[in-house]
Amino acid sequence: MMSVNGQSTLIISEDFQDWEATEDTDPSTCSAGVVIEASLTRSLTLTVSSGTIEIPVTLIKCGIAPECESRRIEDGGATENLPGVTTGWVLLNKLDGYTISDYLTSPDTIGEFIFGPVPQIDSIRFAHSNTGGNRGIRIYKSSDGETWERASEDEFWDGDDCQLGDVNTVEINATDVYIKFTSGFKMSDETSQYSRLHNIDVWGIPGDVNYVNNTEMDMLNIYPVPANDFIIVKLAADDVNSELQIIDVVGRTVYSRVVDRQTSSIDISNLKSGMYFIQITHNNEKYVKRLMVK
Repeated sequence: MMSVNGQSTLIISEDFQDWEATEDTDPSTCSAGVVIEASLTRSLTLTVSSGTIEIPVTLIKCGIAPECESRRIEDGGATENLPGVTTGWVLLNKLDGYTISDYLTSPDTIGEFIFGPVPQIDSIRFAHSNTGGNRGIRIYKSSDGETWERASEDEFWDGDDCQLGDVNTVEINATDVYIKFTSGFKMSDETSQYSRLHNIDVWGIPGDVNYVNNTEMDMLNIYPVPANDFIIVKLAADDVNSELQIIDVVGRTVYSRVVDRQTSSIDISNLKSGMYFIQITHNNEKYVKRLMVK
């Protein structure tokens, strides 16, 4: 999947300021946000051995507010974020009605920010904030995008109020790795809470990845995500009569067909649970998005 050489360098740097907002919000009156039920896909620029490519980011129950101050207006008005914490955020929604002990078995899901695979990650520095005190953000890593382990046992928060933000660094030291940020849990009663991810910097060694991504992410839309028995694939009008492939995490094509209409239903009931990639090829252009099958 990859080859690595050389020294560790900054391979991803993103502050979400150019990302499309999930709702129109007045920057002077930004609040904690609303629960976003849909799954979204955005992209990160990754430095690889041959230059840079776009890799997909899967956002599950996340809201995007590119121009909002960290502090909620009702909690003190416009106050500058702490150093290293950019304006705006990706909001990781909370898991309503569940505590930390229910997290892995809940029929619902917590807000999740997932990207990868990345050839080699040494460390990640990230800025985050919370809507109140004693609650944090969690970071996980995975070799297959399905089975996750804590990248750090810390529940990142500082003091009784992290609304102005904080910056932390986590050592990852893994190859071909997926990364997931989730919202944290309130320390006093272990209930899920909103958390906000402001910016990330990733250090690693540039390598080669086995998929190509295109910046025109709206050329290919897939729902529902995560999926169970079927998916709906929606293409741009110019991409009808394209080859569609479903590829597993080790690069094997597990499904292939020609898509002859803009919107198609694909039966995936025979696929095992886990992470896949949907690739559309049209006139030598490739569009790739991530698919999670439950």
